[in-house]
Formats: sequence, structure tokens, C-alpha cells
Amino acid sequence: MDERRMIQHFSHEHDLEFYGEVEAEVPCFICDRLFGGRHDPSGYICSDVCYYFIHKKCAELPQHINHSLHALHLLTLAQQSVSSSSCCYYCEKPFENEVHTYACDQCSNFHMHTSCAVIPLPMILTSHDVDGGQYHNVVQYACHYNPMILVEHEDERREELNALPVIGPAYSCTLTE
Repeated sequence: MDERRMIQHFSHEHDLEFYGEVEAEVPCFICDRLFGGRHDPSGYICSDVCYYFIHKKCAELPQHINHSLHALHLLTLAQQSVSSSSCCYYCEKPFENEVHTYACDQCSNFHMHTSCAVIPLPMILTSHDVDGGQYHNVVQYACHYNPMILVEHEDERREELNALPVIGPAYSCTLTE
């Protein structure tokens, strides 16, 4: 695959040059995860002497996205000063070392990890027939072949599947019900 050798990225004032293999392990200025060495080896490095590094996949993140969890406004990928007590709207985990997040410019409390913002959300089905029974509250995730239904927590079912404890309702595959 032919990579673009030089790009101008919205997150940095200088051109960035593509390197297929970076030997040194350096933090990405978008996600703060390491790349190079034994980590994701490809990325872009500032063509000047700024020591600005970003993963190839982070360089490909769009600057603005529409997200169904916040349909009122666009989300912008930008350097954020998110407080340590803030949590991602999607996964509810705190922001630790993230340099950039997807955030709403108009709603000061809406932030998402870059990795969470690109997870495909499920398609909501109004109802679904499975083995002659009709289920409601059905979703279809892109990462799971079968529709999933909303079920209440059942300890015996969890033990049968050797699964971790589930607190409250959860989605379960329609074929395992």
C-alpha cells in the first residue's frame, strides 16, 4: 500500500512525514499510547525538529464527527484540558493521560475517548423473531453476528457461561437464551 509520505495535520503547525517503522518507543501526541518499537510501528513524525509523533491511525481520525450519542452538535477532536474527575460519556472511564478527546464545543461536559468515539453503535431493531418467539429491545452490534436482547441478570446463566458477574440488565445473544 502506498502511504502518503508527507501530510499536513490539523493538530500540528508543521508537515508530518510518514515512517513505516519507528524503532524508538515514543508517545503519540493524539492518544498518548506508545508507538514504535514493539508497539504499532508506523506513524508520522514532524518534519521539523519538534519531536511531534502520531500513530498512522490517529492521523486518520477525522477532525469533526457526528455521533449518535450527541446528535445535537458536532464533536471536535482537539487538545483538551479535561479534569481528572471527568469521565468518557461512552465508557464512563476517567480520562487519564489523553491529550486529545472528541468533545462538544457547545456542551462543556461532553467528552469521549478517541477510541470510544469510533466504536460503531448498535442498530436498534424494534422486534425480532427467534425460534418462533418475538423479542423486544433488540439490538444488532456490528461486532456480533446475531441480534442481542435485553435480559435481566441471571446468576445460573452466568455460571453456565463462565462469565464475569453482571450487575443489572445486559444484552445477550438471542441464540444463548
